Amino acid sequence: MLAADSPKPRSQVFSGETLRMPRFLKHPLIFQLSPTDRVTLYRTPQDTCGLYTWGVFTVSNGGGPVPHIHYADKEWFLTENQGGIRVFLPKDPLPSLVPGQVPGLNGPSQAMGSTLLPSHAALFSRQGIVHYYTNESGERLSGFHNVWAPGYGMIGVFQVFDQAVKRGQPLDPQELMAQTGLWGTPHDSAGVMVGTSDYRKIPGPGVTAPTNLKQLQALIDKGEACFENTGSPVRNMTP
Repeated sequence: MLAADSPKPRSQVFSGETLRMPRFLKHPLIFQLSPTDRVTLYRTPQDTCGLYTWGVFTVSNGGGPVPHIHYADKEWFLTENQGGIRVFLPKDPLPSLVPGQVPGLNGPSQAMGSTLLPSHAALFSRQGIVHYYTNESGERLSGFHNVWAPGYGMIGVFQVFDQAVKRGQPLDPQELMAQTGLWGTPHDSAGVMVGTSDYRKIPGPGVTAPTNLKQLQALIDKGEACFENTGSPVRNMTP
């Protein structure tokens, strides 16, 4: 729960802009995404008045999510002291995909470009596009923040991966797309969305994307104020 009497949140600088960070849950949700990678959800729609979901990833060298689409979520990527995350985005501006549209299955695969994030960087990905990232830093990376707005289905998506890790049996591509697609975020481990199974090595052109940090700041501020105004108990948050 949010602590109305907790100290003011700290600020961090990303891509030269100052962002007032939200308070984080003292007892966050943790999901294992692979034997080496995990995500910790420090804020969810249940404690942001449905505005956003905040996750911090630990990503092994060469790791990262497979190509996927968020039909209903905007997303921000934020690096802290470690850089080296390569984010893949569509090469050309494309209309946002809607539920049921899957490139490579009922439409053309999408040509991808990429950008390499340094430390203390921010990047915005609009909803309805194919995207993914990989860790090219040469080392295990922690403190990589992803924020989804609103991110209602992300807990369900991460449960799919966590359960597969616990079973010791990864899902085949068709099962993975079906189970994650149920939550509005189909994941494509076969690479049909981008036209190749070797999707982490797509050379592609460099792409640029905005930070849209003012929009993220507005969500953070509204989430903090909204939850405090509910008068809920206040014992489960850190500054």
